[in-house]
Amino acid sequence: MRRIALVVAPIVALLAVGTAQISVARVETSHKPETDFSRYRTYAWEEHPGLGVRHPLAQGSDLDRLIREAADAALKKKGFEKLERPEQGEPDFTLNFVAFVADELEIEGVSIEIAPRVTWIGDPDEHSQRSHQRGTLVFEIRDRESGEMIWSGWSENAAPTVERLRKKAGSTARKILAHFPPRR
Repeated sequence: MRRIALVVAPIVALLAVGTAQISVARVETSHKPETDFSRYRTYAWEEHPGLGVRHPLAQGSDLDRLIREAADAALKKKGFEKLERPEQGEPDFTLNFVAFVADELEIEGVSIEIAPRVTWIGDPDEHSQRSHQRGTLVFEIRDRESGEMIWSGWSENAAPTVERLRKKAGSTARKILAHFPPRR
């Protein structure tokens, strides 16, 4: 009986660590390397192209406002000024976001490559399979003059459902924009 306890304890610990890692939303970024981010001071929001009024992220929806307010607060804290009216002038950059959900299938188990690009998969009873949805929140920043994307930041596992996005939108937006502008 003691032998079983010694085997089960590490498995339970690994499951606990694995579950904690799955629930953490990691932030990744990409930027145009030659961009001088010090010249950017003002911004404006881009419109969401092609979203109908019933879409959860439609312009002015509760979720849209929640994400924009969190992003505005994060950018203001960094010294960026939001321009809301044409008489305030042209912004240095524009900001937009998108959220999407993708279905994923994970299969773990015994497999052996028996020839180039040919994999033998062992006993089906020795495999685990699970499907889940991975939600991603992406922010895109474009240079207003050129229209080129100069920075993007995203977090996978941030919002596998619209309901979960509502709960995590503010904190996820702040986490993503904490990485803007990129450090040299």
